[in-house]
Amino acid sequence: MDYVAFEPEGLEARCIDLNIYGGEQKTIRKALWNRNTTLEFFSKPETADGSVIDPGGTATRFSVDAVRLDTVVDLTDRRAPIILKVEAEGAEPEILEGAESLLAAIDFVTVDCGPERGYEQAHTLVETNNLLLDAGFRLLQFGPRRMTALYFNANR
Repeated sequence: MDYVAFEPEGLEARCIDLNIYGGEQKTIRKALWNRNTTLEFFSKPETADGSVIDPGGTATRFSVDAVRLDTVVDLTDRRAPIILKVEAEGAEPEILEGAESLLAAIDFVTVDCGPERGYEQAHTLVETNNLLLDAGFRLLQFGPRRMTALYFNANR
């Protein structure tokens, strides 16, 4: 099994390294986005929130490298099933835009599209759903309480 993790916050990335990679530093410490750039990251560890979308309030800010997923991950030699989990505190549409050329090779996408986008606490369900439908995915399951969705690639 291959597992590729992206986490721009140091403490959270270290936890992933300890839990998934046996302590070896393998988590990619970058944000995912729809272009390769540098973004401002807003960190609120006391509420387990961190995002490139400004949540308002008293967040610690720092610069972070951001990348398109399809410029970092190569799925050419990967075998099914390939699962993409997107949980980005409101930046889910931008991450999916940055994975555009990979989506045809992905079997399942799971998305947390709950109310976490910015200080308005908007959900990303409509944008996320439309992006995935346009890419050939269909909704398999939906959790309305937390607004989580599981999609399958109808073209695979």
